[in-house]
Amino acid sequence: MNDVQDSNIDFSDLQGKWLWVSTTGGFAGLSTTPESTGNEVIIEFTKDHHFKKYVNQVAQVNDSCQVIMKKSIFSTDLTPQLKFIGEDIHQTIELKGNELVLKEECYDCYQHVYMKQ
Repeated sequence: MNDVQDSNIDFSDLQGKWLWVSTTGGFAGLSTTPESTGNEVIIEFTKDHHFKKYVNQVAQVNDSCQVIMKKSIFSTDLTPQLKFIGEDIHQTIELKGNELVLKEECYDCYQHVYMKQ
C-alpha cells in the first residue's frame, strides 16, 4: 500500500492569515502562548502555495508547501499533512471551524494552535 497520496483537503481551506494561540508538547510538555512569550505570531498560506511566518510583524519564513495524505506516526491512518517542498518536514493538519492545529510529525515535538484572522 502506498503511504502517500493526494489530499482530499483543498489547500484553499488554509489560505489566509492565522493568529497563533498556543504551543504545547516537547519532552517536558511545555505550553507557551503569546502572553507567556511576548510574541505575536501570524502564519499565512497564500494561493500560490507559500507558507509565511511572521513574529512581531517581522518575516521569518517563506517556504513552498503542499497538502498531502500520509501515514501519521501517531496513527495507522492516512492523515492530511502539510509538507514543505524540498524538506522532509511534515505536520498533521486538523481544521475545526476557525481553528487550525498543526502537529509536528515527530516524537516529543509540538502541537501549534492558530485562529483564523
